[in-house]
Amino acid sequence: PAPPVTRRLAMGGIAAGLVAAVGAAAWRFGATGDHYATGVGERRVVTLADGSLMRLNTDTAVTVDLAPRRRSIRLLRGEASFDVAHDTRRPFVVAADEARVRAVGTAFTVRLRSDLTEVTVSEGIVGVRDGGKAERHVPAGNAAAVRRGTIAVTALAPTDIQRRLAWQDGRLSFDGDTLEQAVDEFNRYRIRPIVIGDPALAGVRIGGTFRSDRSGDFARALEQSFGIRAIEGGDGSLLLVPAGDG
Repeated sequence: PAPPVTRRLAMGGIAAGLVAAVGAAAWRFGATGDHYATGVGERRVVTLADGSLMRLNTDTAVTVDLAPRRRSIRLLRGEASFDVAHDTRRPFVVAADEARVRAVGTAFTVRLRSDLTEVTVSEGIVGVRDGGKAERHVPAGNAAAVRRGTIAVTALAPTDIQRRLAWQDGRLSFDGDTLEQAVDEFNRYRIRPIVIGDPALAGVRIGGTFRSDRSGDFARALEQSFGIRAIEGGDGSLLLVPAGDG
């Protein structure tokens, strides 16, 4: 069969100018560091005491412990990016599940997915370790998928890096993603979910850029470009069905 064709959604490209909230409230987390968190649909930018910049995506929680010989961050849930202040005396280590990501001065993002840890490096180089496995070096322009002792490193095109980092500007960018994947991304930012009401729609390939807080624009674009109806539920959810369904 012919490969699926990706159609650009009619209402893409509307995300310029959205600015993340700067400065997150922090509170003491036990005796080992500070705790930072975001709610669903919220993003925060935190400047750490060492000068490093930490960006938290929706529904994310981290602990931060800046010790004299080591800067330790634990990603408890969600996704965070780090612009690390250079300090050769104090490695900057992010723990996410069993994965450990080590840097000195670089920029990278770590996302905790349900089945793996995803690392995207946009500047410099990081070392990635999982369990007792040897450390793998991951340079800028590459990503690592980490799961149960396996570290798979993949080169990314510049456009792929941009799409992975689009959330920092409050955007979600799709290029050949399935409708199911796009809906999963939008649901990270919603209290009430978008639900695909017909399994036949799940594999539809789409493309476009949208504001993460404007899923209604996404639904209207689906109606215009694919004839998919978006029916709002009494609880604020959205049900996606073929346009011919009653």
